[in-house]
Amino acid sequence: MTVYNVGVVGENLIGEGSHFDRDSRKASSTITVFDRKYNVLTEIVKRDGGGWVAVGRPGRTSKQDRKMIYDYFECGVYGDRVYIADSEKGFFIEIFDSMGKKLYEINKPYTKKKVTGEFKKRIMNLEKAHPKWETNRKRYNYIFPEYFPAFRNVFIVEEKIYVETYETRGNEKEIIIMDLKGNTLKRIFFDRPWGPLSIRDGYWYYLVENEDTDTYEVHRKKIE
Repeated sequence: MTVYNVGVVGENLIGEGSHFDRDSRKASSTITVFDRKYNVLTEIVKRDGGGWVAVGRPGRTSKQDRKMIYDYFECGVYGDRVYIADSEKGFFIEIFDSMGKKLYEINKPYTKKKVTGEFKKRIMNLEKAHPKWETNRKRYNYIFPEYFPAFRNVFIVEEKIYVETYETRGNEKEIIIMDLKGNTLKRIFFDRPWGPLSIRDGYWYYLVENEDTDTYEVHRKKIE
């Protein structure tokens, strides 16, 4: 196992890692709690991490399945608790203590949104514009799911959970704001810009490109 991201939770460490099985040619993701000497205390999660899966015979002639929409799988620490959001299981977030013991889960019903032909066409047009398209189309099977995942992003900040979904209203994207137990406080729509997004003191902070000066500016907008 390769651990590529380590954080602090309580008196322990939480590590995100990956493993590649050469026989099956599949990757898996793990989230593990360690003590401060990197002894394993608990493996919280182990799941298929493959966005790329080889099919056919191994070797250069094999084609790969390429997922064009990924499920969201992320581990975050807030206070002395670990929050693991996994859209592969639906609108699903698990909460663990600093020893890796599961405390509770958030599992909410949601309306599935179908991946449309128009969306697929737009994404594939971007792929076809790539300089290596002729090579890539022979190398990959481009795979779209029938439905979008339950969410595309999760932020945990200031005693709240912000969940960005695939629901839209014009150019605006839906944000569901919940308390730490998963109770919905409000739903808002936000014209979310491309790129990094952070939250502090009730404001969104994001980057906007200024084409006149060829620089990026930090903008903020009140969450309401």
